Amino acid sequence: MESVLDPNFPVSFWTLALLFAGAFLDATLLFCFFVMGEVFFLAAGWLAVSQGVASPVLAVLLGAFCADQFGYLLGHLGQTRVRVIAMVKHSRRKIYRKVQKLLHKRSVLWIAASRFMGPVAWVTPPVAGALSINYRRFVIGSSLGVFFAAGGFVALGAMGALGMKLASWDGVEFFNQHFWAVIIGANGLALLAVVVSGGWISRWKNR
Repeated sequence: MESVLDPNFPVSFWTLALLFAGAFLDATLLFCFFVMGEVFFLAAGWLAVSQGVASPVLAVLLGAFCADQFGYLLGHLGQTRVRVIAMVKHSRRKIYRKVQKLLHKRSVLWIAASRFMGPVAWVTPPVAGALSINYRRFVIGSSLGVFFAAGGFVALGAMGALGMKLASWDGVEFFNQHFWAVIIGANGLALLAVVVSGGWISRWKNR
């Protein structure tokens, strides 16, 4: 069996490390503002089909899952600090109380569903840890959320690569040859789009 450390392996170790890091940082507080995880999930699906290996998919799913566990651990270790940070602004208090209420009522379902809710996904693991939600239930909810939310983007990336393969388009080869540049560039463009759209929304609200 080929190892990912083997130079002849279809996807290099460093590419897998980049995918893991992107998925991990996307769901980690502070870093989540600068890393667009969707880009890495799409890329993983693309590579899985174009290179015929499952390792890119495993890398992003593992990265996203580990990020949730890391967030839970931070929240559990710094319960008081999490509450203080959550109460600083009205918008944070609103999100915190909503998450708190739903975690106590339907923990597994809410933890899984939070993965589809943007910023809520970032705060749910630390809040769950701060509230000492049963860890087994947290793991189940986290696993379901990662599989369906991240897996959805992975599937889209896979379908894109499959469509290009069927159409015999050279874009597949270009992407594989310039993977790092495409990933970094796409993340930068996605971040720019978020910033610009946020500015437009803010101006529209202030009219």
